[in-house]
Amino acid sequence: MTLDEWERIGRATTAVWNEKRFDLALEIIAPNFVRHDPGYPGEIRGPEGYVAHVKALIEPFADGKVIVRDFFASADGDQAVVRYTWTATHTGEFAGIPATGRKVELEGIVVLRGEDGKLAEMWDGYDVLTLLRQLGAVPGAA
Repeated sequence: MTLDEWERIGRATTAVWNEKRFDLALEIIAPNFVRHDPGYPGEIRGPEGYVAHVKALIEPFADGKVIVRDFFASADGDQAVVRYTWTATHTGEFAGIPATGRKVELEGIVVLRGEDGKLAEMWDGYDVLTLLRQLGAVPGAA
């Protein structure tokens, strides 16, 4: 994939998360898409699965915003890595934790594989422990 294609995907992905532009997922997610997420049971497949996953994560968190910190593409263009920060306010039940009203900040890194100008696969890694501490669900610094 070209850098222009990766930039288009990056802008659309940010709009999906930050502006709830779920319609854009159809433009950037391949039909055979698979998301590997250690904090989510099972695989997330296809554009519909991606949208359902995003909605499940943003519904309990008002005003959520994704900020891309770094972006790197492989020399052949088939893969990219993104380092991001997600900030939000916990306003609804999440993973059995009632709304706390607390502000949270989550750091993560995602590895992406592109195919025919769309996202075909992604591996997401983020700091779940720090998120749970910020929500008061486990002991530690809030």
